[in-house]
Amino acid sequence: MQSYPFITIGIPTKNAIKYIPRFLDALYAISYPKKSQRIVFIDASDDETYSFITEFKEEHNNEYESILVIREVEFPTYRLYPLALQRLSQARNICIANAIGDFFLSLDCDVIIEPDVITKLLNYFKTSTKIGAIGISYYRTKRSFFDKVMLSQGKQGLRRVNSTGLGCTMFKMDILKLVGNFDESRWGIDTEIYQRIKRQGYETYLDFATIYEHISSPGDDKGNIFQRLLKHSGQRYAEIKKNRPLGYIRQIIFFSAYLVSIVFVIVSYIPLLILTIIGFIFYFIKARGINRLINPAYFFVVGILMTLSFYYHFLRDLFSLEEY
Repeated sequence: MQSYPFITIGIPTKNAIKYIPRFLDALYAISYPKKSQRIVFIDASDDETYSFITEFKEEHNNEYESILVIREVEFPTYRLYPLALQRLSQARNICIANAIGDFFLSLDCDVIIEPDVITKLLNYFKTSTKIGAIGISYYRTKRSFFDKVMLSQGKQGLRRVNSTGLGCTMFKMDILKLVGNFDESRWGIDTEIYQRIKRQGYETYLDFATIYEHISSPGDDKGNIFQRLLKHSGQRYAEIKKNRPLGYIRQIIFFSAYLVSIVFVIVSYIPLLILTIIGFIFYFIKARGINRLINPAYFFVVGILMTLSFYYHFLRDLFSLEEY
């Protein structure tokens, strides 16, 4: 009789009513033996998502090793940090705490997977004992510039990367135990875990040849780029100020210099160009890796927008126009 490695699938959910039926259909269609799977849902919804998940459990629980549905309110230590990414890290840590087996598959409930997802990832792990995590590419229906760039690299197949997302990524459980849980106190948790994996001598890979559909969450794309930037920079500003005072001071210094260089561009564009290069080299090294192609003009514009947006919140807070 063939032996199958046991897999735990961790799925954070929140207000996913528009796409949870499709996701659950795709989840159930996974071709890997169901008795070798445990599914853990962590739900923080205030819509009908929870009822869909519980119905899925009631209908299929006997087919799997188990299906756990855990509500956010059941965990008093489930702290509310300023950024949604940090809440996701907490949810994933709860999934890991309830995981059993050899592998942990992190799934987002807006990524529509294919039936062979587990088999495909396990086969990749067999190619090397130094692989700690493997992700599969996923892109929104309305593809951004970055999506198109990444899609152009599909011919490269499986490739080593500095980091990847967590929407469809499999980890070895013993590696997760070695490096520790996802960081619940900072922004950028979808990259920080891979840095710790690398420091332990293991690598992260991404399958560029396989592409899954990533459904946009309701409201994700509402408003123009400046409106969205204002919203997210305000969250980032509040998080840095509260949890990382030294980082907050560094941001003030950098954006002050950048703001001055924007004004100074009438005389010379060199200071603005240098600061733009420094800022985004730092961003790619710390957050996204330096292997991705970039559009310099796009980043130049975003750099200016980030500066103006940051100072909008900084001045509002300075003059107590509104408490954030």
